[in-house]
Amino acid sequence: TTSTPNAIYNFVRKIVDNNVIFGVDDDENLVQLTESDKNSWRPRKNTETNKIAYLQSVGAQTHLFIMNEDGSDKQQLTGSISVNGFNFDEIDFAWEPNGGSILFPSFGTIYRINSDGTGATPFYTTTDGSFVTEVDWSEFNDRIAVKTNNNLGYDVRIFTMTFDGSPVDVVLDGVDGAAGGLNFSLDGSKLLYAYDISGSELPNYRQLDTRLFLYDSDTNTSTMVNTNVTVGFLNLDPRFSPNEDKIIYTQKGRSLGAQKKIFIYDFSDSDSNGEQLIGNSFMPDWED
Repeated sequence: TTSTPNAIYNFVRKIVDNNVIFGVDDDENLVQLTESDKNSWRPRKNTETNKIAYLQSVGAQTHLFIMNEDGSDKQQLTGSISVNGFNFDEIDFAWEPNGGSILFPSFGTIYRINSDGTGATPFYTTTDGSFVTEVDWSEFNDRIAVKTNNNLGYDVRIFTMTFDGSPVDVVLDGVDGAAGGLNFSLDGSKLLYAYDISGSELPNYRQLDTRLFLYDSDTNTSTMVNTNVTVGFLNLDPRFSPNEDKIIYTQKGRSLGAQKKIFIYDFSDSDSNGEQLIGNSFMPDWED
């Protein structure tokens, strides 16, 4: 472990009872960014401001924080409106591309908050009582991707809309099973996500056969990404690499206590299988 700043990708590792955010720099040095005595997870870097946003437990609540790339200058953004939903491990938020604000979910509403912690206002609210669990914001065309679900995490709907709330595409709807892990391509024409093709809906949100998919808005079709994952293992939380020739993602076994590992898949290699990148790690983020 080193104090070298400016990690090229970030991830989470469990240390005793807490999630701790780490990064890896250009020289493959491991960089610990958050304290071991705090529960912090879901790092998301904004390349315009070189700030990393993340979630952290504060007493019984979960709040949105930001910090510099090297872990310095940590600031809590949310206050009276906390981050909330059916499962804190599944919740995700999104930077505005220029770094000026962040969209985050709290039950059935997406809020927009300035990156200095001011001006938290409702951005979108579901009309059917469902929870918002994930949101992503494309970099160039102001498309917003949203995942909603019921209070158990199921009855999933993934859709995209314009910044003013006008609907664009329905990516996934009317299926059984868990889904999530939204990430737009640079131009917003494609959306990565994960879906449990077993369709299982177990009470503890345990997934059985979760695979990666790539939705193409030009053809309105989803294609499974062939990572050749071994039966009994799940692919979760996919993210595009900065030039979009690769996907970084989490792989774990079906059992609840299975160790999570970060894998990488190469689109440009026709014979590519997913390959392990980092052991004992999850929730990757790769921004250059």
